[in-house]
Order: sequence, then structure tokens, then C-alpha cells
Amino acid sequence: MHKKFRVKTNGRIQAIIENRAKDAMIKSKSKTFASRAEAEAWAENMLVVMERQYQQAKGQVNELSDTQLRRVVFRNHQPKLDAKSSVKDAINAYLSYTNSMPLPASSTTQDALRTICKYQLANYPLCFVGYEILEHYCKERNVTCSSSTTRIEISSLKRALRELREMNKFSKATDSEQLEAQFESSYATLKKNGLIADSKSRNRRIKDRNELERLLSSAKEFSNRNKSGVRYDYLILLYIETTLRASELLSLRWEDIDFNRHRFTIAVGKNVRPGTNGTSEAPREVPLTELADKNLEDVKRW
Repeated sequence: MHKKFRVKTNGRIQAIIENRAKDAMIKSKSKTFASRAEAEAWAENMLVVMERQYQQAKGQVNELSDTQLRRVVFRNHQPKLDAKSSVKDAINAYLSYTNSMPLPASSTTQDALRTICKYQLANYPLCFVGYEILEHYCKERNVTCSSSTTRIEISSLKRALRELREMNKFSKATDSEQLEAQFESSYATLKKNGLIADSKSRNRRIKDRNELERLLSSAKEFSNRNKSGVRYDYLILLYIETTLRASELLSLRWEDIDFNRHRFTIAVGKNVRPGTNGTSEAPREVPLTELADKNLEDVKRW
């Protein structure tokens, strides 16, 4: 009995177990899977099953125990990647590895890779993923999102392949190097043709004093009308003056603010450095502008 694999036109992998014996009492079997790893696992397990069936049909003593029969299904085996592995196999291998690390890949990178897994691109073998397939994916994605979002997804896939190579997750170094070069070339062409693009620069500056006053007046009116107990006009002004993220500003406590030194401490945030203060994060100090200081004083009295 022999096993072989065939890549179908839709990118899925067909595993085939052929029985070439003249007295073929056990017929050949095949099954199609989304990934190469799934196809290989099924094929190896099916070889054992068909061999057992053949021995029983010939009246031979079956020396295979149930434990041996199920060794493929229940073993903790993660075969190395190769050029025929699917994009989904590579993504799953990368996510599994990075999430076991103390500093895993960012949520943006992981979400981008999981998005790719929802599209046909994920089913193609890595060696098939050239410019045309990536072009089709970008056109499909750009219908519902911006080209800068698509760029993040393609960049995340390119990064995953690079780090998988660096972590020696490919069976052949030459495969990984060729794949990486192929993706690098396709990425440059996609960018040149406008299918992916860098994020556009934004200007969030207030145009004039009247615009700021209208914004704050509307926010104050909203607070009074909804009786929420939150002064949104103060919050907006503090966002502008401190340039903090929402999570950083809303996590501030009064004990974090030093009005005498005109500074405040951020204990939780994106750019907080690892430290030894009993947690994995160390606080950082940020200066208070005069207007921010005045507004915080007003909020404290309010």
C-alpha cells in the first residue's frame, strides 16, 4: 500500500492510500483536507487501519494492538513544515509557538493571521503562494477593508515565515529561504501596484479655538443631558493635553498625580518598561501641562 498527496485546484490537499496488489481485497481510499498536516495524519493512520484489515482478510494473526492502531491519532507529534505545508499549517505553528513565549506576538499580528485563516489563501501550499494568489487575496480583502489593513495581514504572514525559519521549524533550510524570498518579492510588487499601502498620516490638530470650544460645549451639554456623572468635556481636554491612551487616562488614580511636581505616573500602558515593582511592569512619569494640571484640580474639586 502506498500513500500520496495531491493538491486540488481549490488549494485543498487530497490524501490517497493506494492498494496496488493484484489481489486487492482492500480498496484504495482517499480523503480531502484543508491542510497538509491533517492529510498526513489521516494517511498515516489509515495505512495502519488498512494493513490490519488486509491481515484479517488473509486470515493472518493480527499483531497490531488497539494502542498501536491509534498511535497517530493520540500522539503528540508536530511534524516540521516544508514547502508543501499549507499557509494555515504555518500560521497555526507560529501562533502555537509565540503564545508559549513570555512575550508573544502582539494581538494585532495574531488577529491578522487568524483573519487570513478565514480565506482561501490559508488552504494553499506555501510553495504555491506567489504574486497571483496574494493579489487575489488583497483584492478580496480590499472590498471590506483598507489597503493598509491588508498590508498588516500580509506583513504578519511574512513575519511569521521569517520567525519560523529562525526557530528552525522547517525541515529544509532551503525551503524556508526560498519561500521567504518569494514572499518578499511578492510583497514589494503588491505595494508597488497599490494593493497594499502604509497607513495614511493623520492630522488630529484642532483647527482653531472655536472648534475646540464647540467640541467642549457639546460634550458638556451631553453630560448634563444624560446625567451620567462624567464630565466628558474635561476628559476630552485631558486627552488632548496629555496625549494618553484611553486605558491609560481612565486607569489614573489621584495618588498617581503629584500636583506639587506637576507630574503623574502611568503604571499600566503600552510602553511601560518591565521592572521589579512586584509586577511585570514598571511605572513611568509624564509631565503635566499647565492646562491639564488646572483641569485635574477642577475635577478633584467637582
